[in-house]
Amino acid sequence: KEIAQSDFIPSDFEIKIFEDGDAVPFTVKLKDEEISFCGIADRVDILSNDKKGTYVRVIDYKSGEKKFNLSDLVYGLNMQMLIYLFALNEQGNGKYKDSKPAGVLYMPSKELEPGLGRNADDSEMEDLKLKQFKMNGLLIDNEEIIKAMEKGESIQGKFIPVKQTSGGFHKNSSIISEDGFGKLKKYAEKLLTEMAEKLYNGEIDALPLGKGTNLPCDYCEYWSVCGNENKKSRPYVQYSKEQIENIINEIVG
Repeated sequence: KEIAQSDFIPSDFEIKIFEDGDAVPFTVKLKDEEISFCGIADRVDILSNDKKGTYVRVIDYKSGEKKFNLSDLVYGLNMQMLIYLFALNEQGNGKYKDSKPAGVLYMPSKELEPGLGRNADDSEMEDLKLKQFKMNGLLIDNEEIIKAMEKGESIQGKFIPVKQTSGGFHKNSSIISEDGFGKLKKYAEKLLTEMAEKLYNGEIDALPLGKGTNLPCDYCEYWSVCGNENKKSRPYVQYSKEQIENIINEIVG
């Protein structure tokens, strides 16, 4: 249903982003080394426009619960799809050459969860399917491109994380400007370079990211290897909401 009503056309499945693949890997340069980030993207869609050029969106199928969160990028988490998108936009071959970012999306592929009574009709079942398989991610703040993903006089957010109101896009819509994607790319390059430099320098401290009271150490079978036996004194990086907001405003502000 989503593909049938969209102007974005699936272009590749299981697309290889390797040196000899469909796109050259995203690369960062260190002092003495060069690091390439290779991988396989589940699906890539394109929208070709004679006047505006080619727009690309990367889609990742997830059988589990997965939500795209821009704040996670501040700590270097969930950067995979954006790295694929940047590689295709800047170093893609053939149909992806000189393309522009349309966005990244997670598409649920899990079995339907119960949520209706036994007397539910076909219409209610269809609404539940649309809700549970709705994609989430980050899309370009461009009405023409957004409307190519979901048709209708007013976008209701059936398939994508964007909803339209009389005054524009709803404040909870997950969108960012094309310039914002460029700034995200620069931030990703900076973060990945810093992470790679630390690895090369042997800085691999056991400092997981903690969100509230949830710490990765609590579920890890190897906590004793790191010497983090004492739950109360385990070291970790604190997830700071204020710091995240400041950095995001600085990146895409």
